[in-house]
Amino acid sequence: MDALQQIRELQGQVHHLARSNAELEAYLLENGHDPELRAAIGENIVAIARRQAIIEDLQKLVPGERAKEHEIMGRQTGAPVEDVDMQMACAASNEAANDGTGGLFL
Repeated sequence: MDALQQIRELQGQVHHLARSNAELEAYLLENGHDPELRAAIGENIVAIARRQAIIEDLQKLVPGERAKEHEIMGRQTGAPVEDVDMQMACAASNEAANDGTGGLFL
């Protein structure tokens, strides 16, 4: 698996973890505090941070591609450069998210 494939796979994982956290937060807002769910959210946050760090390291292996993606994403969204990484992760993983499974990803 090359660096770009690894980046895309990790971006998909980040997207699923972030979506899971959003769903868990919504559940907690409706149903009150649950220590196990709160712990799961914390674990997801750590997992997201780890994956984002790996993505950043892998992107250094393909700087031309990363710069090109940043430029394209920045033009499409008008977002500042620091927001583009998160947008890239979400945009690149939207296809993976539409796999029809739905539900929580823990």
